[in-house]
Amino acid sequence: MDLGVGAYAGADLSSTYRFSPGSTDPGENAMKVYVALGDDLSQALGPAKGLYDLVAAVYEPQYLNSNLDSSDGELHLGGYVEASADFWAETGQAGGARDWGAVIGTG
Repeated sequence: MDLGVGAYAGADLSSTYRFSPGSTDPGENAMKVYVALGDDLSQALGPAKGLYDLVAAVYEPQYLNSNLDSSDGELHLGGYVEASADFWAETGQAGGARDWGAVIGTG
């Protein structure tokens, strides 16, 4: 028989930014791309990574604070228990049937 107990914790953080859809400001338009594709751009190579680094260094301090609309967060905490048991049986007769099974539970 096996028995296990565990716990987990996680957090979800999010922010919403407000930008003018008709803006012709190159900095604001670069920030729109940065916010929309930030995770993908941060892991990209070549020109996309260069754009991410440029916007992060030059425009992020100027635009993110002034365009922040809301911030949210959630904390997830929990635990779990796992158990498993194996059983084996024989009929006791030569050449007889054999049975094997397992019971596994999670709660």
